[in-house]
Amino acid sequence: MKTCDNLTEYFNSLPEIDQPYNKYASYSLAFNNPYKLATGYDAFSYNKLEPYLRQFIIDQGKCIVMPNYFKDEVISLVFRSCSSKQFRYHNVCSNIPYGAGVNDKPYYKSWIIVESALDSDFLRNFYPYVISTNGVTISKTVIDFLIGTSSTVYCGFDNDKSGNEAFHNLCMKYSGKDKSFHIKRFIPPMSLDGSYFKDFGDILECLHKKNFSDYDYYLMALKNLILTL
Repeated sequence: MKTCDNLTEYFNSLPEIDQPYNKYASYSLAFNNPYKLATGYDAFSYNKLEPYLRQFIIDQGKCIVMPNYFKDEVISLVFRSCSSKQFRYHNVCSNIPYGAGVNDKPYYKSWIIVESALDSDFLRNFYPYVISTNGVTISKTVIDFLIGTSSTVYCGFDNDKSGNEAFHNLCMKYSGKDKSFHIKRFIPPMSLDGSYFKDFGDILECLHKKNFSDYDYYLMALKNLILTL
């Protein structure tokens, strides 16, 4: 077995996703395959993987692997099980949020922040400056990064109790105190039954279930929503 010397080489060595295991895989297959697949065999081809992460890949059998880039270099990976809703993370550089190193953003452009890597990658097809915080807890490093690179952040956290509470807490702590930094809410479009999606990645469930007419409708609604930013 050939072992890889760095994270970029390791990610590029992983096999392509071969079938729509879940909405993560369906997204990748529909959008030029930005993700890869890791199996128990691949857990040993990069010796810098933490033992707990290697065991996670072995136990799960197959994992979707999502890369965080800085320019063309992979600096961290998100592993999502194909058989459960479990995630694991491997970070080489923790100072750059997921998605922040993909495009050079001018200061006057706003960030969108979301909870998951999938939401970040999906939205970035329609708006270039989207980062994932991997949950609703934002570190001081990420807050400093946001304040230092933009005057406005749109909070696309999940449209549920924890996401809404996190948004309000961020506003109380950081938004509008000196009128130079603002945090605004950004939620997914309304579904056809009159309710709201919990997160932007939920739109991809339509794609995964091959409900293409609904998917096209929600995609148009999402694009129109982004135009309001």
